[in-house]
Amino acid sequence: MNKESWLLVANGSQATIYKYIADGASLQEIVGVANGARRLKDEDLVTDRPGTVAPGGGMHGQSSLTQEVSPTDKAKQDFAKDVVEHLEDARRQDKLHAVDIIAAPEMLGLMRDSMNSNLLKLIDKTVSKDGSEKSIDELLKLINK
Repeated sequence: MNKESWLLVANGSQATIYKYIADGASLQEIVGVANGARRLKDEDLVTDRPGTVAPGGGMHGQSSLTQEVSPTDKAKQDFAKDVVEHLEDARRQDKLHAVDIIAAPEMLGLMRDSMNSNLLKLIDKTVSKDGSEKSIDELLKLINK
């Protein structure tokens, strides 16, 4: 099986994976992934609000039970993991030779945090910028700077 070189373009809402064709002169879209949870507000992402404890039960005042990670941040992390899983599946199936990444800074960090060492070794170039609205020609110029 021939291994392919890919370009991943991502932000917190969407990701597109392209493969390089014509010796890297052009791109062909392989898959697009959308983060449906990204457009929801925190309160829409949880089924229940943080609880409160009323005074009198041995506690003074009001205490709020809080989450360490906001639902919005959790949705971003989950989306980054989903995107990385597409790459990891290709790596495991021995389809992936190398991957370049153009991603919004926060998304780039979240994806790197989700990657194992085997996948990290396949990363060739990275650009910390949201390229989701760029044309194929603009993406190629951006990654080849």
